[in-house]
Amino acid sequence: MPSLSSDIWKLPSINKFLHDIGQKLIDGISLVILFPNSTDLLRFQQSLLRQLEAGHPLTSQVLDLGSGNGNKPLEFLREVIPLFAKYQYIDQAIEDEDLPDVLILTHLEKCCAAQQAEWINVLARWSEACRSTGSRHSLALLTRAESVSNLLLPQPDVRLAYHLWAGIPSALESRLVFRGDTNSLDAEGQWRENILSSLAANDLQLGEFLWDFVVGDVDEIILQLRQYAHEMDWSIASTRKLLENWRPTIRETSTSFNPNNNSFALLSRGITIYTPENGEELHPAVLAVMEKEEEIVHRLWRAQASLILPVIDDIRLRVCNSMKNRHGVNWAGQIEDQNPTYPDLGKLKFYFDKLPEKDSDRKLWGRIIKQAWMIRNKLAHYKIIDFQAYQNLWYGYVHIRKMINP
Repeated sequence: MPSLSSDIWKLPSINKFLHDIGQKLIDGISLVILFPNSTDLLRFQQSLLRQLEAGHPLTSQVLDLGSGNGNKPLEFLREVIPLFAKYQYIDQAIEDEDLPDVLILTHLEKCCAAQQAEWINVLARWSEACRSTGSRHSLALLTRAESVSNLLLPQPDVRLAYHLWAGIPSALESRLVFRGDTNSLDAEGQWRENILSSLAANDLQLGEFLWDFVVGDVDEIILQLRQYAHEMDWSIASTRKLLENWRPTIRETSTSFNPNNNSFALLSRGITIYTPENGEELHPAVLAVMEKEEEIVHRLWRAQASLILPVIDDIRLRVCNSMKNRHGVNWAGQIEDQNPTYPDLGKLKFYFDKLPEKDSDRKLWGRIIKQAWMIRNKLAHYKIIDFQAYQNLWYGYVHIRKMINP
């Protein structure tokens, strides 16, 4: 099982996230940027500094709030940035020309509760002062989402915004991450990347957890999801309380959320997951705890449908081409279909079933067409198939591709 978290830092969604943050900082907007526990904050900090240096003409300084030894914010700032010694209040320094354009605040979680509240108050006063004076000096607080879950956060305004590490990676990007560095995609690799990107989405930790189980049956997957929920300390009682009055965020590309929105708290805790493709959804482990198995099956089904239906239709077209080349364009004229050269899968299956058992065409194509028809019918009725059925279909498809050109 690979380690997946190191594979994400060059993805377009992260570049966009960094670009959006850099643009807001250059506009003088202070930010609170919140992350799940699994995110490498040091790696993000380094990426942000590179973005500010390369993409935006901004000076910056990183301040480790955890090194403040219990000092009040102003006392701490006077120690690390001497120009603050000239001022009685923090917000008086915002127009000082020698102040860095951006102060990046880290390790809020290492501060006691009282200090955390004081730093949040600094953010509120700073943004208010910048709004009044027009100063473009800004603060950027990088912290774990859970570290502010019990704090009273100020409302966002024209000089203060909140960004969640949400929708990163996207579902499409997750497929690439789950694919890894493989040079070829066999049936198992295709199955895994499609199932995991639909089920785990951008929870790469869950992707690693389920890596060896997605080729198993649905009961085993649900069992593992419940185990994951247990490790995350998610219970029915705690999640139901959080989900009261929840309205999922629709599909969009912004990662800016109002901290008083219910989705903000749910995404921060990982109870919900968000991708631009599917919007905000309950985490599959939460679904397992709440015994919503049908919703888990739906996410498996949507992955299987997008993976398998194009394969099935290509099988249909290639078999029809083979029959056309052998018997002419009207080879299926006896079938009641608007297109006798390329009938639909059901009528194609009926055609081969009516042929004698020893007929060469039936021997060549009857079995794979029947197999494709059975799988298509299951998917058409929102039923899922197991990995073995897909693997058998894939082997037949590879054989057909070698024999028949499109």
